[in-house]
Amino acid sequence: MRGLTRCVAGLLWTALLCSAQVIITEFPIPTPASAPVGITAGPDGNLWFTETSVDAIGRITPAGVVMEFSTGITPGSMPYEITAGPDGNLWFTESNANQIGRITPAGVVKEFPLPTGTTPIGITAGPDGNLWFAEESGAIGRITTAGVVTAEFSAGITPGSEPYGITAGPDGNLWFTELNAFNIGRITTTGTVTEFPYGSIGSDTAVSIAAGPDGNLWFTEFLGDKIGQITPTGTVIEFTAGISPGSFPYGITAGPDGNLWFAEFGGSRIAQITLAGAIKEFSAGISPGSSPSDITTGPDGNLWFTENTGDRIGRAILSTDAYQISYAANLDKGDSFANLTSAGTASGSDQSQICADVYVFAHDQQLIACCSCPLTPNHLSVLSTKNDLIIKPLTPGTPTDVTIALVGSTNCDASAVNSANLTGGLRAWRTTLHALPSGGFGVTENAFSRVQASPSELSKLAAFCGFIQANGSGFGICNACRPGAQGATRE
Repeated sequence: MRGLTRCVAGLLWTALLCSAQVIITEFPIPTPASAPVGITAGPDGNLWFTETSVDAIGRITPAGVVMEFSTGITPGSMPYEITAGPDGNLWFTESNANQIGRITPAGVVKEFPLPTGTTPIGITAGPDGNLWFAEESGAIGRITTAGVVTAEFSAGITPGSEPYGITAGPDGNLWFTELNAFNIGRITTTGTVTEFPYGSIGSDTAVSIAAGPDGNLWFTEFLGDKIGQITPTGTVIEFTAGISPGSFPYGITAGPDGNLWFAEFGGSRIAQITLAGAIKEFSAGISPGSSPSDITTGPDGNLWFTENTGDRIGRAILSTDAYQISYAANLDKGDSFANLTSAGTASGSDQSQICADVYVFAHDQQLIACCSCPLTPNHLSVLSTKNDLIIKPLTPGTPTDVTIALVGSTNCDASAVNSANLTGGLRAWRTTLHALPSGGFGVTENAFSRVQASPSELSKLAAFCGFIQANGSGFGICNACRPGAQGATRE
């Protein structure tokens, strides 16, 4: 089967650059021309996003089910950015109505007016228990969870700079971008502002900003096709190598893999940047011309992003353990075993059960058996190659060697695996027999090799297994897992 590529652990392993196996799935928003922009992880385990053109807030579950809320939102208000508040609600800016909105996880909306002409854009939860927002008019605002605007700070901000994105920094301050002044701003919780210049005036234009896992702030430069890094003391480094021209990077977030990820509005891509500045772009699975905008890490451990002109929400699963492959040899001399367990994390979130979808190939690449094995965290299960996997192979005869492919999924049906139900957390080892120089056979045990597979490869696996289930008359269906573990046996 083509499409499987060995993911070799090496010098770049800590950044998942083997190379950040990314499976992207798009979920359509029911309302057309909704123009989603902001997205954030909610306290309810879902993702919440803004729909700027239809004055609504959307909610999408990790399974991709979308619900939209518009009741209570002022028509023409253009909800823009959104964040989770310290009060268990979601807070969003209404850029065209000069209001801050609050929506409960149940969908109840309340709006809080701001002075006319403030044009709020970015919003974030502050370290002081309040919400902080950037006003394009030239100020940083603060609002309590009760909806009281307690301050709008403009002193120290360059006139006409248009503050845009904002985030809480690792230093206990708030950090913001200035769209039109080529500064990154820092504001204390008492309102003291310091500006730090960056880039080339007139060509870079910082938009979004996020705290990184390295204790620095990272920001996108929309017009300059750059990613910037700024330390809490104001030292700026810019990275551009690896970003395609005309990408227009917009949203940025700390990823689940210890790197930063950003959306490329002009390139219909998302991209990863390591803490050392190495950049890799990903486009497979993203519709051309969809304009990825904001991006965040979800409560399920995956990346989620808005597609502004595509009217879709994208999900990117990062995994180096969803696909695994190994082999069993010399089966005419004895049996081999696969020992399986769940690490207790499915796509980064604790789960009670995952499944190992199992596919067994003869040496001529024919799929001769498939099945599924449910796994609970830290529960050990075993599959005998001879007595479980190939006890009734689809093709005549009993092979003396096989390739075994495993796919971690949330759906215990090997004929239905796809990129939408992949999951992490699968751990597997196999034993097999090898001829010894001195004669006879010895037992070896190794972990399954982690691999990469394309969506088309998953489709082939599912289709071939479905054919076996429908037409094999019971042949080609391997036995279920049994509790315990076992090593190879010789006959």
